[in-house]
Amino acid sequence: MRILVWHAGRRGAGPRFAMELALALAGRAGVAVQLALPDNADILRLPGMRACEMPFASYASPVGFLWRWLCAPGLLARLDRALAAWPADLAICTMPALLDPIFLHALRRRGIPAVMIAHDARPHDGDGGALRAAWDRAMLRRADAVAVLSRHVGAMLRLPVPVLHLSHPPFPMPPAPPPLAHGGKLRVLSFGRIRAYKDLRLLAQTLRLAPKNWDIRVVGQGAMPAELATIPGIRLENRFVAEADLPALFAWADVLLLTHRDASQSGVAAMALGAGRFVVATAVGGLPEQLGGMPGVFLCPPNPEALVAALRALPATPAPARIDAPAAWAAMADALLTQIRATGLGRLPMRGHDCPR
Repeated sequence: MRILVWHAGRRGAGPRFAMELALALAGRAGVAVQLALPDNADILRLPGMRACEMPFASYASPVGFLWRWLCAPGLLARLDRALAAWPADLAICTMPALLDPIFLHALRRRGIPAVMIAHDARPHDGDGGALRAAWDRAMLRRADAVAVLSRHVGAMLRLPVPVLHLSHPPFPMPPAPPPLAHGGKLRVLSFGRIRAYKDLRLLAQTLRLAPKNWDIRVVGQGAMPAELATIPGIRLENRFVAEADLPALFAWADVLLLTHRDASQSGVAAMALGAGRFVVATAVGGLPEQLGGMPGVFLCPPNPEALVAALRALPATPAPARIDAPAAWAAMADALLTQIRATGLGRLPMRGHDCPR
C-alpha cells in the first residue's frame, strides 16, 4: 500500500504529527510512504528528520494566504505530476488546514481516497470561529473517512463518512533527567498557545495558592490575562517556541500543568509524556481518554484546590516510567491501517459532489 501523508500548516503540532505518523506507517510491513509538508515547516529544519518527498510553498500571513490561492493552479499541477509519478493508494491529512481543498482536488482527479484526522469537532475559542468551523467541516465532509483521536470528538461529529477511532500517542522527545532530579524547588510549566479554552484565569487562581518556593513558568503566544502578572515570582514568556527549543523547555520542567475548561486532546501533554514529565490536568473533554492510566498523570476536577493538591503531592511521588513513544506510534499506525482496511477504503467509489478524474 502506498500512502501519502500531508499537512498544509508550517508550525505547531500539525507538522510534528505528520512526521511521526509518516515514520510509523513507513515501518509497517507492505507500506510505502511519502510525506507532503510546507517547504518552510519548522520540523524539517531539525537534524535527523525523515525526508519530505513532496515539499510545497505555504504562507506566513493573510496576504501570503491570498497569494497562495492565486497560485493554486500551479500547486495543483505540481501535485498532479507528483501523484502521477508516485500513484498513491491512499492519502492521509493529519490535521485540517486552509490549503486542503487544493490537495483534495488533486487526489480526486487521480481517484485516490483521502482520510482526514479531525483533532476537534469544533474550533476552540480563538481558533477562527464560525467561518473556520464551516471550512473544516466542509473538508471533513469531502473526505472518504475521518479519524478522531478521542471518542469525545467522535461523539460530536455528524458526518456521512466512516469514522475511525484512534488515540494521540506521546511525542518522542530526547532523553532528559527525571523530574526533580535537579534537587531544587518544584518546576511548574504551563505551555501552549494562549486561548480562552485553556482557562488561564483558573491557572492564575491555582498559582495564587502555590507555595512561594515553586519555580513557575507560563510560556506561550497570545493575550495573557492580567491576573497572571500580579503573581509574585512567576515568569511570563509570551512567545512562540520553535521546534528546536521544545526539548530544553520540557527538560527544565518537573510537571506540565493544564487548566483547560474544554479539550479534545492535548499535543502539549503528548510532548510532556514523551519527555517523561509529570502531568497535572483538569479531567475535561477528551483528556481523560488520552491521559487516563498514563504514568505520572494526575487528573483533577477543574478547581484550584484540587490542582494545587496534586502538585503538592509530586515531591513524594516516584518519577514516571519512561514511555516508549515510537512503539506507541507504531501501535496507532497499526490501528489506523486495520480500520482503513476494514472499510475497504481503496475500493470506495468517488463521491458525486467531487470533481471527476
